[in-house]
Amino acid sequence: MDGTLMGKGFEVSEENIKALKEAMEKAYVSIGWDLVSSENSKGAKYPNFADLLEQIEVVIEESKYSADSKGDYSGALLTRVRSLTTGLNGMIFCNDDLTDEQLFDRSVVVDLSRVGSTETKSLIMGLLVMKLNEHRMATGKANSPLT
Repeated sequence: MDGTLMGKGFEVSEENIKALKEAMEKAYVSIGWDLVSSENSKGAKYPNFADLLEQIEVVIEESKYSADSKGDYSGALLTRVRSLTTGLNGMIFCNDDLTDEQLFDRSVVVDLSRVGSTETKSLIMGLLVMKLNEHRMATGKANSPLT
C-alpha cells in the first residue's frame, strides 16, 4: 500500500500521510515482512485495513505530538480507515473471500456502482492496481502477456 495514494483518497494532511506511511510499514512488519529484503517469512500474506488500523493507533500513541494533536490526528485518520473495515468495505478489504489468484488470474468484474463517492472509487481502484502489481511481482508474472 502507498501512504500517498491513501492520503489523497482520504484528503488528509501531510502529517497524517506520514503517520499513515509509518503505520503501513508497521502493519507489514507485524505480519512477517522483512522490509529490507521485501520477503515475508509467512508466505504471500499481506496486511489488510484492520491490521493498518491497529498500527495507526500505535503510531499516534508513540508520537511526540501533544495530547490535542494526537486527538486531532487520530480522529481524522482512524475514522477514515475504520470506515474501510466495516460494512461492504470491510467485506472487500478485511476478509479473504477471494484469493489473489481468483481476483487477478481469472476474468473478474469489479462493480463499483454501489460505492458513493468518487474519492472512494479512486482509492479502491488504486488499491486494486497496487495489489495486482504485488501479486504479479510475487508470482514472477510482472510483464507476462495477457491471456
